[in-house]
Amino acid sequence: PDGYSIENINKLADKYSESDSENDNRSPHIIVIMDEAFSDLGVLGQVSTDKKVTPFISSLKKNTVSGYALTSVYGGTTANSEYEFLTGNSMAWLSPNVLPYQQYIRSSTYSMVSYLKTNYNYQCIAMHPYLASGWNRPDAYSYLGFDKTMFVDDFPQKDYVRQYISDKEMFDTVIDTYEKNKNGPLFLFGVSMQNHGDYSYVGDNFDSSISLVGYDKDYPDVEQYLSLIHETDKAVENLVSYFESVDEEVVIVFYGDHQPKLDNDFYNEVSNKDLADIYGKQIKYKVPFFICTNYEIDRKFVECTSLNYLSSYVYNIAGIPLPSYNQFL
Repeated sequence: PDGYSIENINKLADKYSESDSENDNRSPHIIVIMDEAFSDLGVLGQVSTDKKVTPFISSLKKNTVSGYALTSVYGGTTANSEYEFLTGNSMAWLSPNVLPYQQYIRSSTYSMVSYLKTNYNYQCIAMHPYLASGWNRPDAYSYLGFDKTMFVDDFPQKDYVRQYISDKEMFDTVIDTYEKNKNGPLFLFGVSMQNHGDYSYVGDNFDSSISLVGYDKDYPDVEQYLSLIHETDKAVENLVSYFESVDEEVVIVFYGDHQPKLDNDFYNEVSNKDLADIYGKQIKYKVPFFICTNYEIDRKFVECTSLNYLSSYVYNIAGIPLPSYNQFL
């Protein structure tokens, strides 16, 4: 392109020096939970239920930055949400239907993991309580810089919700992993499985506890989904309560990877927007997030960001200088 040259690119890069940001001498442990299909269906419109779905997460205010982020996927393709958060890259610049973990990450790749590991001596662990074969994660995690990976065989496998390891068991494993690795700063990235679709399970491992109120038809899949994230809310309360009591400084990051794929009639009934319109479609790509600490930070609400920008909030809250790439973003 006109004006493109190595010299001009170097001039551009010089604007974003990592020395521009000073470290406030913090290297807190950073615990990241990307929770499968976790979302707030209230972004669609008024959702009426017989009890609050996520009372604990909704109550978080002190030492918390929270809000909503846009994903690039809906109803699946979890790995692309991982990719956006960990690298800062947006799927917007890649071809449709691309899966970077499988197609593009073939060698050591710059990421949040490599930055924390190289510059601040973080030990970096990734965990996912399901099969290692999904999305080429073992290779992708290694190339992104993780020191250790944990998959289903590394979990106790004692607490299942439907056919998946529960968020409670996963978060208990997070705590156990922290206890074994807390001597130096720890960056732990966990991807849960409990709330994976579809939502038609019938069996002994789960009963719906949330009911919809006042709708034109029954939506058992929606009620099952809401009941699942109600269980997640309880598990999150245990996780946050535990880290509030530890002596070391800890940052907890929690966000959903995408919204669930539910009965289309429910979306049409509850939504106050035209879902065929670009702005109506956008609300189906909106997920909640929160970042909380066990030390003092200012309360902040973020109306809308994107997953590829979320790491900048984490760095700022953790007191870690923004990498050059994040400054550029």
